[in-house]
Amino acid sequence: MATAPNPFTDITKLLEQYKLPGVDMTSIIEARRKDIEALAEANRIAYEGMQALVQKQTEILSKSMQEIQATAQKMATSGNPAEAMTRQG
Repeated sequence: MATAPNPFTDITKLLEQYKLPGVDMTSIIEARRKDIEALAEANRIAYEGMQALVQKQTEILSKSMQEIQATAQKMATSGNPAEAMTRQG
C-alpha cells in the first residue's frame, strides 16, 4: 500500500518562514503530529471494536433465527400448536 503524503512537511516549511524568537516551531508541529497520530490509532482501534461487535451481533441473530425456525417447524409438524408450546416451555 502506498504511503500517504505527510501534510506536516508543508506546514512545517510554512511556519518556519516566520522565524519567531524563542518559539521552536518544529517541536510544536511534532507535538501536534503525535497528537493526530494517537487520535488516528484510537479511531482505528475503535473501528475494529465496532466491527467485532457487529460480527458477534450477526452471529447471535443468526443463531436466534435458526432456533425460531426450528421451533416453528416443530409447531407446524405437531397437530396441536398449544401442545407444542407446552412441550417447548
